[in-house]
Amino acid sequence: EAILVEDWNYVSVGHCPPGATNFYPITSLPGYDVIAEHEPDYESTPNQYGPNCPETETLDIWAGFAHGGEKPCERNFETIPTGDAKDDETSHCHVIDWSDGLEIDLEEYLPDWLLEHKDKLHFRVNGKIVSSSTVAAGKEAPDDLLPEILHVELCDNNDNSLDRLWIVVLNPDTRTLFSTWVSENATNATWLASLPKPPSKILVDASGVATLPSSASSDWSAPESFPSNNFMHPKAVYELRASSLFNEHGHQATYDAQGNIITESIKAGTADFSTPYPVIIGWRPINHRENDVHPYIRALQLDGNPVLPIDKSGGVSISFPRNLNRPPLRVGPFTQQYLDRRPTTPSGVQQIP
Repeated sequence: EAILVEDWNYVSVGHCPPGATNFYPITSLPGYDVIAEHEPDYESTPNQYGPNCPETETLDIWAGFAHGGEKPCERNFETIPTGDAKDDETSHCHVIDWSDGLEIDLEEYLPDWLLEHKDKLHFRVNGKIVSSSTVAAGKEAPDDLLPEILHVELCDNNDNSLDRLWIVVLNPDTRTLFSTWVSENATNATWLASLPKPPSKILVDASGVATLPSSASSDWSAPESFPSNNFMHPKAVYELRASSLFNEHGHQATYDAQGNIITESIKAGTADFSTPYPVIIGWRPINHRENDVHPYIRALQLDGNPVLPIDKSGGVSISFPRNLNRPPLRVGPFTQQYLDRRPTTPSGVQQIP
């Protein structure tokens, strides 16, 4: 059925409206969900604006980065709001090992069908519009644990951001170091059975102060609160640490705001091959950092998470890593390998009535 436009002059084809192509942010896709339903899509609507006008096509495109593969990977961990759109509204990431002369072709992250419209799109990298779809990585390899991080936005010609992507460029040694750690820890697991069972819950009063139940094992120190921006174990509110030395091994357990133990994925505490507490002989925190903390951060980065280790003051630090600069967005195969070797409750849980 013809759609007649009021007061339009239909005398000749030359006065008929042309076809249109509209670009929309992926977030405006009907049924959009940051975890699952936000794959780029389009629909065509045929229009005929008058009896003497040929049929035209309006093309509506919800433009974004590709789905369904490793390039890029997609968010599978819930969003932990930070107030920064880079963190809260970026659903894709990809990791690349640095090499001399490395150039990154941003068009390779788009679905093939969208490339037909690339003349109406451009990229912004770390806040700046780039004239080419190819971006050169740094001239020197980044340090291990301190990757080069690129935040890429796909934009329309009005510079509206349509979708966002993190690209993490790693030192090649990061992959080698983690692979070696995985191999060395694949069979050395007998120490896990000696660790204490964490209590299934801790007591939290109305003011948020947490204490150990009287029936809990004496192997655990008093609960401590995480900072509100805890990204090492996102969503965890409290933690327990084993108070005794188990052949110099340690254990951590995390709890939610109600005091219930967390055993799920990176929210949970993990076994520690080296206790983080100082002892008379040697300085355990150094071993804890190298044996437990650094491998965890490497695993997150290898899965594409754009995270950096920071110290108590918020400065980037691999010597005193106490937190991450942003929440992870993905738990992939490398992080799962870490969790397999540093399980959350290797000796079970002490049930507290």
